[in-house]
Amino acid sequence: MELKFILEALLFSAQKPLSTKELKDIFASAPEHAEGNEIVRGLKKVKESELETTLEQLSKEHVEANRSYRLVCVAGSWQFVTQPDYAPWLKALVGHKIRPPRLSQPSLETLAIIAYRQPITRAEIEQVRGVAVDGVTNVVAFGENAALSSAK
Repeated sequence: MELKFILEALLFSAQKPLSTKELKDIFASAPEHAEGNEIVRGLKKVKESELETTLEQLSKEHVEANRSYRLVCVAGSWQFVTQPDYAPWLKALVGHKIRPPRLSQPSLETLAIIAYRQPITRAEIEQVRGVAVDGVTNVVAFGENAALSSAK
């Protein structure tokens, strides 16, 4: 097994980008799961510089192959990403995320009062603001440990 194919498999299967240090740690702990595999033991002490060189080579190979994805290093961590040309189909696959609506000025004022004076009841908020806050408090979902309790 070549180092670049092992790295490719790791990065393909990872749920997040991996740094060379994280990859080195994976290689160091792999013999625990190898059951006597000599190749795994041989790569236990792979150097970060060797990993970096191999990752760069693998990245170049993916670019030269003109695939729909590529290997990139972002903020010191490596990951596979799709080419931007395929964005319309990927958005259709996963759905286009719609931005959440922005809060109005009265909503922000009400939430500021809640943050500053918690725990606070609806009646106390209305006393501070001087207006009903039903609309704002109905929008916000409150759990068991909410700072706002409903005054009924």
